[in-house]
Amino acid sequence: MFNPPLQPSVTALNGMKYELVNVTKKDDQATQYYEKNNIQSGEVDASFVEKYGRPEHEFVRPRYMFIGEYYIGLEKTYRSTDPRYSNVPIKEMFWHLHDDLNLTCWFHYKDEQWRVFSYIFWPPGAVF
Repeated sequence: MFNPPLQPSVTALNGMKYELVNVTKKDDQATQYYEKNNIQSGEVDASFVEKYGRPEHEFVRPRYMFIGEYYIGLEKTYRSTDPRYSNVPIKEMFWHLHDDLNLTCWFHYKDEQWRVFSYIFWPPGAVF
């Protein structure tokens, strides 16, 4: 039987240390933030800047550039296997909210505004 370590492990990659975090375990802090902030699909990007301040980073890229586990939420709206969506512009905005909590949101351009269609609260150091 596999018994995971009680403390997160640290690995080195390119000389950098990373803390491995179990992202499948329910995170009470993220849950509280989710309930408190009540993010609604279709909210515009300006409302997130108003709520959380200026993001750490933001950029716009075509859908085909968003690949991997971190971007799994995009699949509900824009399937990576559907070539019709490969060049749809998607805007990513990232906030480091607390020492133990990040927020990433993805927006698509609808009705002449960037509107959220997917987001994730996650702990820094999470491995996707």
